Amino acid sequence: IYVQNGPEDFAFINRSGPRTVQMAINNETYSFNNDASTTDLLGFVGVDSDTTYTIVHDMFADNSNRLWIANHLSHKSTPLVCVELDAESRITTNPSSWHYFPVSKYFPSGEFVPRNVGPVFVDIFDNVWVGDRYEGVVRFNFNGTLANQSDDTGRLFVPGAEVLSIGSDQNGTMYVGTTS
Repeated sequence: IYVQNGPEDFAFINRSGPRTVQMAINNETYSFNNDASTTDLLGFVGVDSDTTYTIVHDMFADNSNRLWIANHLSHKSTPLVCVELDAESRITTNPSSWHYFPVSKYFPSGEFVPRNVGPVFVDIFDNVWVGDRYEGVVRFNFNGTLANQSDDTGRLFVPGAEVLSIGSDQNGTMYVGTTS
């Protein structure tokens, strides 16, 4: 995955699978490992059938030095992860910099269904758009407060569509690529 957004160019290389997620950002490599004594990688949530198996489907760096991650089939129904990057645009292992959002509740099948999340995109209004393989796209608004989820809102668009890509033009008009 390559993303050119935010304060610098970010390049991501991720390996999804048992026990390891690796990323390269601004020429720094990060590895998140899981051992048998824990159920989750720091910052990433495994799938129902094997909590040590993590699937990162997409990432998007916004203009506020945050990295939004689509954690595909998350077993905790929190398929959207946000990590606040440090001043040098590096990932931190500080748990308070990692935020998990239950955007599953905005899709028709409900909160407790593992999400087939795909593309993630942040628009010019700080809305986070999350696509699903079977159920459309949700526009998620965290209202500027990552730690306070009580003010979060979401709305479903293109219900039932298989979402392959999400983007916008410079005016903020959103485009959603689907199979139909």
